[in-house]
Amino acid sequence: MLQKEIKRLFICGVVIIIGLILFKFIPMGLYEQEIEFDASFHMAGFVFLLYLGWMFVKKEWRKYYLIFGGLILIGVGVQRINVSAHNVGGLVMGLLVSSVGIWLSRSRYFRKK
Repeated sequence: MLQKEIKRLFICGVVIIIGLILFKFIPMGLYEQEIEFDASFHMAGFVFLLYLGWMFVKKEWRKYYLIFGGLILIGVGVQRINVSAHNVGGLVMGLLVSSVGIWLSRSRYFRKK
């Protein structure tokens, strides 16, 4: 079981890194360092950490963990907008990159549903 979880984390992490290279670091190199529409590393990183924690939460506590994670992501998003580090597009891009990573790492589970 632990090997499956490590494999899923690895796949998710690799997809997130590739997504951030494509949608954060390449646009920053093409335009400038201070663009706001690049994918948010903070959002993608927090989603990855929340996914890591998800694996250790008991099933009956997962809905509360999901609410807790959503509140954390809202807080991070508001903070990133307030400091003008990202616009909404950059935050959504970070969430999409990390969501694709989770989906690809759990694709068999999602195909069964």
